[in-house]
Amino acid sequence: MLVIEAHADTRELYDLWLTQRAFTVSATASGTAGLAAARAQAPDVVIVELMVPEGGVPLVRALREETGCRDTIIIVLTTQADTALREHALEAGADFYLVKPCGVIRLGEVLAIASRHRSRLVVPDTAGARPPRSRLRQAVRRARAIRERLTPDSPPTSVPPGGVH
Repeated sequence: MLVIEAHADTRELYDLWLTQRAFTVSATASGTAGLAAARAQAPDVVIVELMVPEGGVPLVRALREETGCRDTIIIVLTTQADTALREHALEAGADFYLVKPCGVIRLGEVLAIASRHRSRLVVPDTAGARPPRSRLRQAVRRARAIRERLTPDSPPTSVPPGGVH
């Protein structure tokens, strides 16, 4: 798991919480460092604050375009509540968009949803083939729908036309 967050205290909080839950975490403070880390490790999950230096929607798009991140779950966890920005981030390839303050409990719920749906995609194959991207996209759409049902107090996040990019 990769956490891209500019504020050291927030990075440390998420790192500690995620590590206690058996995630292997690497954390960076900028978009450039985060993109380099994503290239090096091809993470299953990236948690990204849009307001990091060299960040924003272009960072989400760059992460999604990386070969090793095409099937990565990208969770935007940001202070930015603007609806247009939310839509742009989702169109750029984010799977989830959470607005701070977002406690670790809420983050845990999103990770659990993503994990459950990702585990259903495991196809027994001795050749080690990855599941088709269309199945991953379907799982992400199902995860979003479940998340919206679980948290009626959160603003709804619409799926961009054509699903996940």
